[in-house]
Amino acid sequence: MATGRLRVESTVLSTPAERGARRRERTRQVVLAAAESLLADREAESFRIEDVAVHAGVSAASIYAHFGTKDALIAAVVDHLVEMTESRLEAAYAAPATPSERFQLIGVTFMKLLLAHPAIGKYVALSAVREPATEAEGRVGARMNRLREGFEHAIQAVIDVGEMKPIDARLLSHSLLATWTATASLQLRRDDLRLSPDEIEAALRQTIRLLVAGLQPTHQRTTP
Repeated sequence: MATGRLRVESTVLSTPAERGARRRERTRQVVLAAAESLLADREAESFRIEDVAVHAGVSAASIYAHFGTKDALIAAVVDHLVEMTESRLEAAYAAPATPSERFQLIGVTFMKLLLAHPAIGKYVALSAVREPATEAEGRVGARMNRLREGFEHAIQAVIDVGEMKPIDARLLSHSLLATWTATASLQLRRDDLRLSPDEIEAALRQTIRLLVAGLQPTHQRTTP
């Protein structure tokens, strides 16, 4: 009885503005999911808000009201995905492991997220040659750089305990971010360069093992 009363009171206390905000957020999440699905299958020039509307079961006008333009919608999708990636990587950064093991876990976790959400790699490639045009695009750039900084700190931790030769962790983090995103995007190709997600995962795992083994100090080096 008390539970029912609490539910009724909660409903009564919910204002029209609060209900409207929840409804808008639900619509936003549905649109982002639909847009991500289409982005993974289409070239940017054939990506249309009208198609997203059909896929999401909402009106195109509603999408324009939420996001403004096609480019802003695409950036919002990737911003959401990179935010999710940051959250998922937190567990890898906190894993009880040696710095070298943790670095490898971070790489594998990031790789799996890229394979599951190819829109990230596609966006990074398409946006590389222009300035951010929207607030969402600016956030994506800032989030991607935070991911890179996380890689840099993980690499530096391996160096600091003597499990890796002294190298420039910042430069290596840039190289790895670019390499991992580009390699994951091979699943989207329509030519002989295409690799399946399983092949990409195997290739990137191999690359991480070779990298760690090759950069070990000579007295610690083992066969990868």
